[in-house]
Amino acid sequence: MTAKSRILVVDDDAGGRRLTRATLTRAGFDVIEAQDGQQALDLMHGALPDLVLMDVSMPVMDGFTACAELRKLPGGGRVPVVMMTGLDDVGSIERAFEVGATDFLTKPINWPILAHRVRYMLRASSAINDLNQNQRRLSNAQRIGEMGDWEWDVQRDLIVPSEQAWRIFGHDGAQGPLQRDSFLATVHPDDAERVRLACERAIANGDSFAIEHRIFRSGSTLRHVHQQVEVINRDDAGRALHLAGAVHDITRRKDAEEQIRRLAYYDTLTGLPNRLLFTEQLQRAIATAERDGQQVAIMFIDLDHFKRVNDT
Repeated sequence: MTAKSRILVVDDDAGGRRLTRATLTRAGFDVIEAQDGQQALDLMHGALPDLVLMDVSMPVMDGFTACAELRKLPGGGRVPVVMMTGLDDVGSIERAFEVGATDFLTKPINWPILAHRVRYMLRASSAINDLNQNQRRLSNAQRIGEMGDWEWDVQRDLIVPSEQAWRIFGHDGAQGPLQRDSFLATVHPDDAERVRLACERAIANGDSFAIEHRIFRSGSTLRHVHQQVEVINRDDAGRALHLAGAVHDITRRKDAEEQIRRLAYYDTLTGLPNRLLFTEQLQRAIATAERDGQQVAIMFIDLDHFKRVNDT
């Protein structure tokens, strides 16, 4: 059985509260009442309702103040607040939105459509809350996984990175849209041409691509990233109009790979290349000499008593 949505009606007019309660109860809502803003806040400290119908003009605490205070409560920012007012001036409506109101109703209330307005506001609020929750989950997943994303409007030459993408590129938070040259400015000079050509090919041919490269961050910190780029919109000629990219900081993986490589190919005591690296380079040199019709010479140098020095 689906739980009833809980509606808090805040109005100093007892007759208006009774009519509102009767209308919404018949429509299947669970309704609670408060006669002023302070009483409403006291009720909401215990449990937040699913929606608040708030009169503007009330004694003790008016609707504007109560709405602003509601937004300060834990979770209060997610509760839709519909202000009920008999005032028809634009200033009152603007003030209601300034303090955090979601929507407004003018008095006298059109009772036949009240329940429909409430249902609509609940659906809209649920959709917005779901979207915000999904955005928080995505942001947390990107932060934990050291990943970010960006979109590129090719025609306007504007790139919009996510907050986590900005952090990967060495900034504290989102910096707003920027152009291609600024976006690529952090790429290591030795990798810049390769990244630029990959982007140009993607734009010209509408092809997706994946690439690994290095970036410079503040303080001359060198990082390794993997970028997966997809074309999400093309023109009639097949040229890319919009690109979407995911950037992943793979510095830890690269450091681990380098550590494994050093353990495999270099002596841990002396730091000198070991027998495995020598064998692989010798095989590569022999293959190159056979292909080019050349010869390979090996020089062997024996150091007397080296094992004793090594053991010591």
